[in-house]
Amino acid sequence: MWKRNSRMMKISLKVSNHRIITLVMFIFCFILIFDPTDKMFHAKGLIFVFLVLLIPLGLKTFPYSKNVLFFFYFCMIMILYSFFAGIFSGLNVDYTFYFGFAKSFFVFFVLSFFSYREFEKPFFISLVLLTFLSLLIYVLAIYDYRSIGKLITYLSYDVHNALIGRRAYGNWIIFMVYYKTVALLILLIGYLLSKKSYTLSFLSIVVLFISGTRANMFAALSIPAFYFFLTGNKKMKIILGISFLCGIIMILPFISHVLLSPTGQSNSVKIGHFHSYMNFFGSSPQFFIFGSGAGTSFYSTGNHAFDLNTELVPFDLIMYVGIFFTLLFYVFLLLPLPRMMKMDKTIAFSYLMYLIVATTNPLLISSTGFLAISFGYLYAYKNTKENINATN
Repeated sequence: MWKRNSRMMKISLKVSNHRIITLVMFIFCFILIFDPTDKMFHAKGLIFVFLVLLIPLGLKTFPYSKNVLFFFYFCMIMILYSFFAGIFSGLNVDYTFYFGFAKSFFVFFVLSFFSYREFEKPFFISLVLLTFLSLLIYVLAIYDYRSIGKLITYLSYDVHNALIGRRAYGNWIIFMVYYKTVALLILLIGYLLSKKSYTLSFLSIVVLFISGTRANMFAALSIPAFYFFLTGNKKMKIILGISFLCGIIMILPFISHVLLSPTGQSNSVKIGHFHSYMNFFGSSPQFFIFGSGAGTSFYSTGNHAFDLNTELVPFDLIMYVGIFFTLLFYVFLLLPLPRMMKMDKTIAFSYLMYLIVATTNPLLISSTGFLAISFGYLYAYKNTKENINATN
């Protein structure tokens, strides 16, 4: 009887611990997704502390994975290396930017102590809420702008968590609702399709389209196309293949003349960044090899100013830590993919698509980026007991 009561108490304690972790994890994910700039709630630091205090409970429910530990150590070395690279570069270092760069990694550092089960629902429920918020803002802005004008001003200009307004693609004008963490919906779409939740996945695809960025639109089309090609019969695969090819041929003129035009503002900025990086590394090849540290800047004709970071993330990383650390970092980002492919190909593909999109936007070395990276590592290496036993 005593043994039975003792067993029941242990089970009850485990359930209670799981609920506490899940609640704090939801608040953590919600704040990082809805307030990436930390200007709305001013609570990032506080929720980090709460989650750190729960690490002992996280380790009790799931031990640490060797593969996660390797990436953990690599990130720590990368942060320290970037600091000393800045000191020895002889360039001026913006240490405020450097500490922001370093803090981004702490999202992974903290989440790596918990299991995918504790992360899954808080993360994806927060993203579903982001989907509904974006759609609500879009519909109200189109039909009754006055009712939501103050909220748009607040999100776009006061706390800088979103960009909401008209965007031109050549002669095309669209109304965009771009929440700064909206690219995370790429992961949500893969997750929902794997669960056969087609209505929510469709709504998330719509939100990626109204976000107004080419990379998000491409991802919004690619993931469902991959999923239906994967799950469809031979006839469906042929139809999808022909439809996709015809679609590419039809929109190719639009892509070449509008989206890839060097006269477009976004394109001209990126082209300017690229040429400036080539000049920077060409005149200082030591910075290409060893980096100049996060917080150092270079003059870019893209913005006609000294920039600390750009939308060309691989080049930013080369400037921060050099080519060798950058290549190793991308190897570590791709490391979970083979295991993810064995578990669920659609989820694995959505993770890959996020990495591609984040490479063309400043969405990788940020709290947003490390939420996505943490998802990849937790899903691949801290998902089930059998999963972790296979990696140790």
